[in-house]
Amino acid sequence: HDTLGIMLAFADQSSPTQAERWDSWGYPTTGANNDLLLGGAKPYVESRNLERTAFAGTLQYEPTPAFRTSIDVLQSNFKDAGNLRGIEIPLAWSGSSLRPGYETSDGFVTAGIFDNVQGVVRNDYRGRDADVLSAGWNVQYDFNDKWTVEGDLSLSRVKRDDVDLEIYAGTGSGFGNGVSDTLAFMRTGDGSFVFGSQLDYTDTTLFGLTDPQGWGQIGYIKRPKTDDELHALRLSLTRNFDSNFISSVEFGANYTEREKTKASQEAFVRLANPGTDNFQLIPAEYLLANTSLDFIGIPGQLSFDPFRLLNSGLLVQDSNGNNPDVLLKAWQVNEDVLTLYAMANIDTAVDGIPVRGNVGVQYVETDQSSSGPANNAVGVTISDGVKYSEVLPSMNLSMEIADKTFVRFAAARTLARARLDQIAASGGLPGVDTTVALRLLASGGSVDPSDSRSIVLNGSGGNPRLRPYIANGIDLSFEKYFGSSSGYVSAAAFWKGFDTFVDPSSSAIIDYSSILSSLTLPPGAESIPNIQLGSVSGPANFHNGSLRGLEFAASIPADMFVDGPLGGFGVFSSISFTESEVTPDDQTTPQAIEGLSETVGNVTLYYEWAGFEARVSNRFRSDFLGEVTGFGAGRELRNIKGDSVVDAQIGYTFHDGALDGLAVQLQANNLTDEEFVTYLNDDPRQVKDYQRYGTTYLLGVSYKF
Repeated sequence: HDTLGIMLAFADQSSPTQAERWDSWGYPTTGANNDLLLGGAKPYVESRNLERTAFAGTLQYEPTPAFRTSIDVLQSNFKDAGNLRGIEIPLAWSGSSLRPGYETSDGFVTAGIFDNVQGVVRNDYRGRDADVLSAGWNVQYDFNDKWTVEGDLSLSRVKRDDVDLEIYAGTGSGFGNGVSDTLAFMRTGDGSFVFGSQLDYTDTTLFGLTDPQGWGQIGYIKRPKTDDELHALRLSLTRNFDSNFISSVEFGANYTEREKTKASQEAFVRLANPGTDNFQLIPAEYLLANTSLDFIGIPGQLSFDPFRLLNSGLLVQDSNGNNPDVLLKAWQVNEDVLTLYAMANIDTAVDGIPVRGNVGVQYVETDQSSSGPANNAVGVTISDGVKYSEVLPSMNLSMEIADKTFVRFAAARTLARARLDQIAASGGLPGVDTTVALRLLASGGSVDPSDSRSIVLNGSGGNPRLRPYIANGIDLSFEKYFGSSSGYVSAAAFWKGFDTFVDPSSSAIIDYSSILSSLTLPPGAESIPNIQLGSVSGPANFHNGSLRGLEFAASIPADMFVDGPLGGFGVFSSISFTESEVTPDDQTTPQAIEGLSETVGNVTLYYEWAGFEARVSNRFRSDFLGEVTGFGAGRELRNIKGDSVVDAQIGYTFHDGALDGLAVQLQANNLTDEEFVTYLNDDPRQVKDYQRYGTTYLLGVSYKF
């Protein structure tokens, strides 16, 4: 028989997208009634293109029935790049002035006029180039029909280079210089704004390269670089039993080493020859067709290729590498994890009811560490880490209480690690509380990490001692399958109680031993016991939270009722209801867990027959608290509006003739042009982001042989 098998796969994707993006600065108050007022806005139109190329291969070798081995390799290149063009409009939070006579509604300024507006015409570029490599080697050997040994060796690596470039244009350098605009504004029904301008933002004789708001630059460039590598080794031994209770037992070990590094090269962009007015008209050879901004009421703006202009010699880059905010973006995290496990597989019957499942336990030992620069002391590195272990038992049982009717029960203690950037050690040199240090010296006392009044060192940054999310969970479900078809109905309930959770903005204790010599301490303070233990403002663990919910699903294929072509129709639907709450130690009011909507659902109608397939799907979710990219590429929590998105696809697969194995598929995503909306302060009126990304069409062709 055949002993060697080879699988090769290649995929290539090119997907252009367009979007209209509205981003508000925020909403200060004005007038005697403290009405909310738009502080400023950053509307863009965005054009992007995603290109992805991937290769996968598998080599399988089975020289004897007892020995099997395989090698898998996946290599993928991902490029996502595009231009953002728009006008950043400083309003209430600038030197612009709001005319009297503005209109208000429900405590919100909905229409009016701003004078002395000096908009920043922006031509930005954002790109990402990522390479992914994943390789694995698996070996299995059967000593006999009872014992099997298995080993896995794997490597995963991601290298990612990002570019974020912004170039500004205006009528003059610094607020009050150049021609200003008189800008009428009106709030729309979706929470964004439209404007009426007096200036022509496409006028190449009026607008030039400059610093309209006096930010000290006419542009900025960031080049974040990330390397992430994971090595893993797994060994397991399985013992099969001829038993009416335990069918097999598996035990083994898994060891992983992970290292992730990140750094960012950043620079101010300035004119090579600024002259006395720091202003230069854009040469015609760098100009592109004007960009329409009709969606905000402004006819258009002048446009240019920002990278071509950056490399033209008209502009220079001035490094910002020692800026504290830039230094914070450089760090390294190492994580070594040893997992020992044992699992018994169950296949039995209780009072005639078939019972299958497994019972197991994991012992997880973690050694994590991080190093990064002190952002307020060039050349000083902060290093810290922690070792911890957890025991994670689990049980999964499935009982067939009637024909094709199952009750499933699961209980487990689970662990999920925090994001590595939250573990990163980069931060500021801690401040020294001289008063506390002198008091401890005088009394002969020591630093007690549990008593904030005894802490001498106080800093900010990441937390290398951050523990993972740990939860105890219970799941119970009922499933009923119908006949020989794929039809079923199910209902499930779930609960999780968190022993440990992560608060992204709190405080914790870390070890400052690595930088103690760089601090200015009172004489003799280095002798205070535990002086190196100080606080850091940043991510921290707390121990209070839970989530619970219900989920219902049904799959109803028409072949349950009819045969032939009509049997190709079907419907699948699911809906879940989730409640969650966590209460960080420094808060008294519970908040929802980020990323979880209270209601999430999906309905899919489909038809599959003789190689033809078509489906329409509606997925929906309610409002939720989400984590998004904020100012300076930092992460921040924000209210996100729920949405309802309709997707569709149609395709055909040839099963005979010269085209056997050829498949063609057309997809349409977001047919209803649903928008992405976030808002501030739990107030849907205070829209922060409003993005219309339209409908995306994808045409795919695949061939198997």
